[in-house]
Amino acid sequence: MDTTQHRKRTFGVVASFVVNEYVERGVTEIPPRLHVAVDDSELYVHNTKQEVNHLLKKNYMELTEVLDQSLEECGVRIERQLADISQAAAVDNLTAIAEGLTVIKDELQSIGRQSVLLQNKADQLQVGLQDARAELAVLLRSCSSPRCRQLAAQYNLTQLVVHNEFKRLPDLSRWAREVTALIEAGIEAEVRRGQLALNQLSQKIQTEVAAVVPEVRQGVSRAGIQLQEVANNISTALDQVQLQPVHTVIDQGNHYLQQYGTFRYYIFVIISGLVSLIVFCMVIGLFCGMCGRRPDNVYGDDTCNKGTGANFLISGTFFFFLFGWLLLLLITCMFLLGGLTQLYLCDGLVDPSAPGSGLPILEAVYPLETVFPALENAGDVADVVRRCHQNQSIYSVLRLESLFNVSEVRGYKYQMELDQKLEALRQQITVDTAVELLTSRARDQLAQLARSDLDQLNYTAFTVALEEEITTIDMNPLGDELERASQELPSSERSVATRLRNQAIILKAQQRVVAGMEEIVQDIRNSTASLQEHILTANGSLPDVVRKLTETAEAAERYLRTSGRDLVVKLADQFTAEFSDRLDGYSERVERSFHRTLGSCEPISTVYNATTVTLCSNVIYPFNAFWAAIGWCLLLFIPCVILSLALTPLYRKAEPFSDGLMDADYPYDAYGDHDNIPLASVRGSGGERRRGRSNDLSRGGYSPESPSYSAIPPRGQLYPLGATGVHTEDTEPKAPPMWDMTMTGGPPGYPDSPQPTREHPPPYSPSETPMLGHA
Repeated sequence: MDTTQHRKRTFGVVASFVVNEYVERGVTEIPPRLHVAVDDSELYVHNTKQEVNHLLKKNYMELTEVLDQSLEECGVRIERQLADISQAAAVDNLTAIAEGLTVIKDELQSIGRQSVLLQNKADQLQVGLQDARAELAVLLRSCSSPRCRQLAAQYNLTQLVVHNEFKRLPDLSRWAREVTALIEAGIEAEVRRGQLALNQLSQKIQTEVAAVVPEVRQGVSRAGIQLQEVANNISTALDQVQLQPVHTVIDQGNHYLQQYGTFRYYIFVIISGLVSLIVFCMVIGLFCGMCGRRPDNVYGDDTCNKGTGANFLISGTFFFFLFGWLLLLLITCMFLLGGLTQLYLCDGLVDPSAPGSGLPILEAVYPLETVFPALENAGDVADVVRRCHQNQSIYSVLRLESLFNVSEVRGYKYQMELDQKLEALRQQITVDTAVELLTSRARDQLAQLARSDLDQLNYTAFTVALEEEITTIDMNPLGDELERASQELPSSERSVATRLRNQAIILKAQQRVVAGMEEIVQDIRNSTASLQEHILTANGSLPDVVRKLTETAEAAERYLRTSGRDLVVKLADQFTAEFSDRLDGYSERVERSFHRTLGSCEPISTVYNATTVTLCSNVIYPFNAFWAAIGWCLLLFIPCVILSLALTPLYRKAEPFSDGLMDADYPYDAYGDHDNIPLASVRGSGGERRRGRSNDLSRGGYSPESPSYSAIPPRGQLYPLGATGVHTEDTEPKAPPMWDMTMTGGPPGYPDSPQPTREHPPPYSPSETPMLGHA
């Protein structure tokens, strides 16, 4: 028998057990995975509804707010654009400068007041320090305490003076008077007149379009209402997809799986076990037949020889014919069930457009429109699945044109006559732009401001003057030392001690004056920095900036008188065009979203593929592999059975005889070592006869005194082939011939010359028939 067939059968048996475990695991995982798939589908439907509401409701509401704000600020926007184009915005800058003159005046006056105050305090401090220096010089000389002498050596009283008297601070009173004169002349009010005249243009434009704006708003609002209705229709259609009952169906199926799935598992195990039994018998039979020895007539040598192999082969053949028809019937049923399921279900899920797909059959039995009425125009299931795998939007996958034709969004603007209303709005934007930006008085005052020398202020002088220290000695530590010195003086110098304490108090008071002066210095620094920011701008000094802005405002006034009306019309066209573009942009966004991104089908495609893997790759394919493995084994059993039937008689053929011819008058045994004692020798020796009799009686063997004996030979012995079950006249037994050895020189009772060799035992005598029954 070919060992390759045994390897193939063994592979089939192992595969059957393995794929059975795969089928069991796949069946167990079906319910939880289907629950996850249903949950993901519900989440997809929920998110798609939110996307629809966000796009058609929330986004349009945001667009409406922007359009309303644009209509409200129509006049202001056109006026700003008009001012920017004509450079009339220079009037705003001039107004800001005129308003800033008040700040400049306040800073100049503040710096002037603080400078005078600082100088006065410096003079007072100087006088006080002079008196304190003279008094301390006298006291320290008259004081007998070592502390006084130490203080006189430690402190140089000549440094107790005002180091910075702030006499070099610039005088800002002249510039303060000039700025104050301009402010009092009303420069701020005169310049603001031109700004108010420019701002009145926006008010005029807003007044003219006020009659048309409500109509435009109404049209936009009506379009929003229609979009909300569309969103509600789509949401209602999606709500028809009720996936919650599917969980109940899955739970019911899981209940049946748990209840009956065990039977399937053990049936598969039994089938695999039966095939394994047949394969085991075949393999053991082949192994024993190939490796075992031929059977012979020696007792106890019938284990693991070729005869055993023949028995196993016959057993395997018997089991094949006993269970083969049942296995073949089961495999045929499995083949039909698994093959048809794979053809119509799995292949249909992988390629719904395939000719053998079962989805068209399912659609014919349960049309999609009966489950989901909105899918009336969706097409066949194969097209729906194909479009979903292409990650198209739900609008394209299900062809929801019957619920909402997205191309109609572009037509809302025309249905609401928004173009006509916007045209009427544009025609209302007509205004006289001949405005006076600068009055003659404002020009004179601005010219006077431009001729001022505010840019000539010496800011460096302030910086240098304020950086110097007021005093070089900190008087607080000196006052503390004077107080300690006064405490160390004896009572005889009480007057000196009192004067020392008074000077300590005076020095600490003067130090507080110094601290107040430092605060004034910091205020002057801050005011100077602020003044510098107002006068020296990024575009140059204040007089230069005023001069340039005045020229720009005059040129803008001339431009508005000549070309302002045409410019307003152009800006009105731009406004209405931008308003219309916003509507068109939203329509394009809605159409693009519905066709490309809204409810993209990738999540459902993933659920679809996962379900295909759960049902087919994890269950159906292993199921088919099971019956294929068993069927493979059954097919291989056919040649194996034929070979088994052919090998069985060969394995059962006994070892041929190789020595002397068997004599019919002598019994023989079948011991392998041929150590039989002749019966004649037994009768000729008393001791040997008694021992032989005892043994023969104990084994039920031959005895001369026995009236009769059984036709069944004793254990380990054989009767002569011609003997019968009764006594014969020749009662003297003869020694059997020795097998497989030379007869010369043998024990007594054996012939000295070898007998002719036969290949088989002598035939029975025609008149003697061996007894086959028991005695």
